[in-house]
Amino acid sequence: MMDKKLIYFLCTGNSCRSQIADGYMNALGSDRYKVESAGLEAHGLNPRAVQVMKEAGVDISKNSSNVIDPEILNRADYVITLCGHADEHCPVISNKNVVKWHWGFDDPAKATGSEEEIMEQFRKVRDDIKLRIEQFLGQMPIEKKYHALHHNQIFMGAATDVEAMVKNEGIEVVVDLRGEAIECAYPEAKVEWIRIPLGDNTNQPQTEGFKQAIQAVTDAYHRNKKVAFHCAGGRGRTGAVAAGVLLQLGLASNLIEAEAKAKSIREIIDIKPSQKESLSELYPLVE
Repeated sequence: MMDKKLIYFLCTGNSCRSQIADGYMNALGSDRYKVESAGLEAHGLNPRAVQVMKEAGVDISKNSSNVIDPEILNRADYVITLCGHADEHCPVISNKNVVKWHWGFDDPAKATGSEEEIMEQFRKVRDDIKLRIEQFLGQMPIEKKYHALHHNQIFMGAATDVEAMVKNEGIEVVVDLRGEAIECAYPEAKVEWIRIPLGDNTNQPQTEGFKQAIQAVTDAYHRNKKVAFHCAGGRGRTGAVAAGVLLQLGLASNLIEAEAKAKSIREIIDIKPSQKESLSELYPLVE
């Protein structure tokens, strides 16, 4: 049996949001994950959080409210902050293997109005957190804004689509075309991240870079790996690589056909003149 991965949920006071997340992750994912939660301070369990979780069939009444423990912080597999304050003031994580994410939710403890109105805000945050945890666990697919270029093995999209592609499609290789990138858009440890920096706002051809990117995608495909490629918005650089991959795999007979086919799959593709020039240099006989 594989060791369970450790998730550490953090918010400001370990009173509401991180306690709700702790409860739901234990209820829905305890077969795969160990769960801890803490706050920048320990404000104690919020009775309304306990009540709305009880309504949902999850008992968090025996949970403790804890201050962030540096030892747990640095041995966790995932550190997930649930509020902007905790995200901004989270202690430094020295272990580079820890994956840190931010899931932002409103603080229900700041809700105003009648008791019922306040409780409705608690229920809304509770349900939003549950939905996000279900998405994390893969029980509910994340919205698909990306596209399959070929045979559900080659995918393309924007940087914001990488997490969904990995979770929904089981992507194994991510080819990142962003010249501005310093890390994978979704730093999942099991994903092979290949960074091929291509500038977006340049009038000069980047023939060698596009050649490397197209080769990286097709190599992964020939290794029977599920591969995704992306730039920032999934339009220019992504579109150029999509056209090149179609040509490289013999799925288009010329550059015009390749671009048209790529755009028929992903309508927002907009290959820039300098990018087309690079493709023309790479595929001079199939224009």
